[in-house]
Amino acid sequence: MNAIERFRISPDLYSLKEIRYYYNRSNEAINCKYSPTDNLHYEEQFCGYTKEEVRKEADEIRNELSHTCSFYAMAYVESLFRIDSFVRVKHKCKGDVTPLIKKMVQSKEKLSLVRFEDLLDAWEATHADERELFREVKQAFQFRHWMAHGRYWKPNDNIDKHFDFEDIYSLVSAVESLLGGELRTQDAIGNPLRINELYKI
Repeated sequence: MNAIERFRISPDLYSLKEIRYYYNRSNEAINCKYSPTDNLHYEEQFCGYTKEEVRKEADEIRNELSHTCSFYAMAYVESLFRIDSFVRVKHKCKGDVTPLIKKMVQSKEKLSLVRFEDLLDAWEATHADERELFREVKQAFQFRHWMAHGRYWKPNDNIDKHFDFEDIYSLVSAVESLLGGELRTQDAIGNPLRINELYKI
Protein backbone atom coordinates (compact mmCIF):
# COMPACT_ATOMS: atom_id res chain seq x y z
CA MET A 1 0.00 0.00 0.00
CA ASN A 2 1.90 3.08 -1.27
CA ALA A 3 0.22 5.49 1.15
CA ILE A 4 1.61 3.44 4.01
CA GLU A 5 5.04 2.67 2.53
CA ARG A 6 5.80 6.40 2.17
CA PHE A 7 4.99 7.12 5.82
CA ARG A 8 8.11 7.42 7.99
CA ILE A 9 7.96 7.57 11.79
CA SER A 10 10.19 10.25 13.29
CA PRO A 11 12.66 9.27 16.03
CA ASP A 12 11.99 12.63 17.74
CA LEU A 13 8.65 11.75 19.35
CA TYR A 14 8.41 12.98 22.95
CA SER A 15 6.86 10.71 25.55
CA LEU A 16 4.24 12.07 27.92
CA LYS A 17 6.74 11.60 30.76
CA GLU A 18 9.24 13.86 28.99
CA ILE A 19 6.59 16.54 28.48
CA ARG A 20 5.67 16.33 32.18
CA TYR A 21 9.34 16.63 33.14
CA TYR A 22 9.80 19.70 30.94
CA TYR A 23 6.70 21.34 32.43
CA ASN A 24 7.73 20.66 36.02
CA ARG A 25 11.30 21.92 35.57
CA SER A 26 10.17 25.03 33.69
CA ASN A 27 7.58 25.78 36.34
CA GLU A 28 10.22 25.43 39.05
CA ALA A 29 12.43 27.91 37.19
CA ILE A 30 9.56 30.41 36.95
CA ASN A 31 8.81 30.05 40.66
CA CYS A 32 12.48 30.62 41.50
CA LYS A 33 12.81 33.71 39.28
CA TYR A 34 9.77 35.42 40.79
CA SER A 35 10.58 34.54 44.40
CA PRO A 36 12.22 37.30 46.48
CA THR A 37 13.82 34.62 48.66
CA ASP A 38 15.03 32.18 45.98
CA ASN A 39 16.17 34.66 43.30
CA LEU A 40 19.43 36.31 44.42
CA HIS A 41 18.95 39.04 41.79
CA TYR A 42 15.27 39.67 42.54
CA GLU A 43 15.70 43.28 43.72
CA GLU A 44 17.81 44.15 40.68
CA GLN A 45 15.55 42.45 38.12
CA PHE A 46 12.28 43.78 39.54
CA CYS A 47 13.39 47.22 40.66
CA GLY A 48 10.42 49.57 40.29
CA TYR A 49 7.85 46.76 40.12
CA THR A 50 4.98 46.52 42.56
CA LYS A 51 4.23 43.12 44.10
CA GLU A 52 1.08 42.97 41.99
CA GLU A 53 3.05 43.61 38.78
CA VAL A 54 5.52 40.84 39.66
CA ARG A 55 2.66 38.45 40.40
CA LYS A 56 0.88 39.35 37.15
CA GLU A 57 4.00 38.82 35.04
CA ALA A 58 4.69 35.46 36.70
CA ASP A 59 1.09 34.33 36.12
CA GLU A 60 1.27 35.31 32.44
CA ILE A 61 4.45 33.29 31.93
CA ARG A 62 2.98 30.28 33.78
CA ASN A 63 -0.07 30.52 31.55
CA GLU A 64 2.08 30.49 28.41
CA LEU A 65 4.00 27.48 29.72
CA SER A 66 0.69 25.72 30.32
CA HIS A 67 -0.43 26.48 26.75
CA THR A 68 2.88 25.30 25.28
CA CYS A 69 2.95 22.01 27.17
CA SER A 70 -0.75 21.41 26.52
CA PHE A 71 0.01 21.77 22.82
CA TYR A 72 2.88 19.24 23.12
CA ALA A 73 0.65 16.79 24.98
CA MET A 74 -2.15 17.03 22.40
CA ALA A 75 0.35 16.58 19.57
CA TYR A 76 1.62 13.52 21.42
CA VAL A 77 -1.81 11.92 21.76
CA GLU A 78 -2.48 12.54 18.05
CA SER A 79 0.80 10.80 17.24
CA LEU A 80 -0.30 7.71 19.18
CA PHE A 81 -3.39 7.27 17.02
CA ARG A 82 -1.58 8.05 13.76
CA ILE A 83 1.28 5.63 14.46
CA ASP A 84 -1.30 3.03 15.51
CA SER A 85 -3.07 3.53 12.17
CA PHE A 86 0.19 3.08 10.26
CA VAL A 87 1.08 -0.12 12.11
CA ARG A 88 -2.43 -1.57 11.87
CA VAL A 89 -2.65 -1.17 8.11
CA LYS A 90 0.93 -2.04 7.20
CA HIS A 91 1.16 -5.08 9.49
CA LYS A 92 -2.50 -6.14 9.01
CA CYS A 93 -3.14 -6.13 12.75
CA LYS A 94 -6.39 -7.62 13.97
CA GLY A 95 -9.11 -5.59 15.64
CA ASP A 96 -12.51 -4.11 14.89
CA VAL A 97 -11.08 -0.66 14.25
CA THR A 98 -8.53 -1.82 11.63
CA PRO A 99 -10.94 -2.17 8.65
CA LEU A 100 -12.37 1.30 9.33
CA ILE A 101 -8.91 2.86 9.38
CA LYS A 102 -7.79 0.95 6.28
CA LYS A 103 -10.83 2.22 4.37
CA MET A 104 -10.05 5.83 5.35
CA VAL A 105 -6.40 5.54 4.32
CA GLN A 106 -7.35 4.03 0.96
CA SER A 107 -9.90 6.78 0.24
CA LYS A 108 -7.44 9.58 1.10
CA GLU A 109 -4.43 7.88 -0.61
CA LYS A 110 -2.14 9.15 2.16
CA LEU A 111 -2.32 8.48 5.89
CA SER A 112 -1.31 12.09 6.57
CA LEU A 113 -4.47 13.30 4.79
CA VAL A 114 -6.82 11.39 7.10
CA ARG A 115 -8.32 13.81 9.62
CA PHE A 116 -7.46 13.03 13.21
CA GLU A 117 -11.09 13.56 14.19
CA ASP A 118 -12.04 10.82 11.69
CA LEU A 119 -9.61 8.42 13.35
CA LEU A 120 -11.24 9.20 16.69
CA ASP A 121 -14.67 8.56 15.17
CA ALA A 122 -13.49 5.10 14.06
CA TRP A 123 -12.28 4.32 17.57
CA GLU A 124 -15.45 5.68 19.13
CA ALA A 125 -17.57 3.51 16.81
CA THR A 126 -15.80 0.36 18.02
CA HIS A 127 -15.32 1.36 21.69
CA ALA A 128 -18.74 2.44 22.92
CA ASP A 129 -17.66 2.15 26.56
CA GLU A 130 -15.06 4.89 26.03
CA ARG A 131 -17.34 7.26 24.10
CA GLU A 132 -17.07 10.02 26.71
CA LEU A 133 -13.27 9.85 26.58
CA PHE A 134 -13.23 10.37 22.80
CA ARG A 135 -15.63 13.29 23.14
CA GLU A 136 -13.34 14.93 25.68
CA VAL A 137 -10.35 14.46 23.37
CA LYS A 138 -12.27 16.08 20.50
CA GLN A 139 -13.20 19.00 22.72
CA ALA A 140 -9.59 19.40 23.83
CA PHE A 141 -8.54 19.44 20.18
CA GLN A 142 -10.75 22.46 19.59
CA PHE A 143 -8.61 24.13 22.23
CA ARG A 144 -5.49 22.89 20.42
CA HIS A 145 -6.73 24.30 17.09
CA TRP A 146 -7.27 27.65 18.81
CA MET A 147 -3.64 27.63 20.00
CA ALA A 148 -2.20 26.29 16.73
CA HIS A 149 -3.91 28.84 14.50
CA GLY A 150 -2.84 31.99 16.29
CA ARG A 151 -5.51 32.40 18.98
CA TYR A 152 -7.02 35.16 16.87
CA TRP A 153 -10.65 34.35 17.75
CA LYS A 154 -12.31 34.24 21.16
CA PRO A 155 -12.90 30.65 22.31
CA ASN A 156 -16.51 29.85 23.10
CA ASP A 157 -17.58 28.56 26.50
CA ASN A 158 -17.56 24.98 25.21
CA ILE A 159 -13.82 25.15 24.47
CA ASP A 160 -12.67 27.41 27.27
CA LYS A 161 -14.18 25.56 30.19
CA HIS A 162 -11.10 25.65 31.33
CA PHE A 163 -8.28 23.70 29.70
CA ASP A 164 -4.83 23.99 31.20
CA PHE A 165 -1.85 21.65 31.21
CA GLU A 166 -3.07 19.64 34.19
CA ASP A 167 -6.43 19.07 32.47
CA ILE A 168 -4.77 18.01 29.22
CA TYR A 169 -2.18 15.85 30.99
CA SER A 170 -4.93 13.99 32.88
CA LEU A 171 -6.86 13.45 29.66
CA VAL A 172 -3.87 12.12 27.73
CA SER A 173 -2.93 9.90 30.70
CA ALA A 174 -6.46 8.49 30.60
CA VAL A 175 -6.07 7.70 26.89
CA GLU A 176 -2.84 5.82 27.60
CA SER A 177 -4.36 4.03 30.58
CA LEU A 178 -7.63 2.98 28.93
CA LEU A 179 -6.41 2.36 25.37
CA GLY A 180 -2.70 1.63 25.83
CA GLY A 181 -3.33 -2.09 25.55
CA GLU A 182 -4.76 -1.61 22.06
CA LEU A 183 -2.83 1.31 20.56
CA ARG A 184 0.13 0.02 18.62
CA THR A 185 3.49 1.48 17.72
CA GLN A 186 6.63 0.08 16.16
CA ASP A 187 10.21 -0.14 17.31
CA ALA A 188 13.32 0.57 15.24
CA ILE A 189 13.11 -2.71 13.30
CA GLY A 190 9.43 -2.32 12.47
CA ASN A 191 7.87 -4.86 14.81
CA PRO A 192 4.38 -3.92 16.01
CA LEU A 193 4.19 -3.31 19.75
CA ARG A 194 1.45 -2.17 22.07
CA ILE A 195 1.99 1.36 23.25
CA ASN A 196 2.00 0.33 26.91
CA GLU A 197 4.85 -2.12 26.26
CA LEU A 198 6.97 0.68 24.80
CA TYR A 199 6.38 3.15 27.62
CA LYS A 200 5.93 0.60 30.42
CA ILE A 201 2.50 1.92 31.35
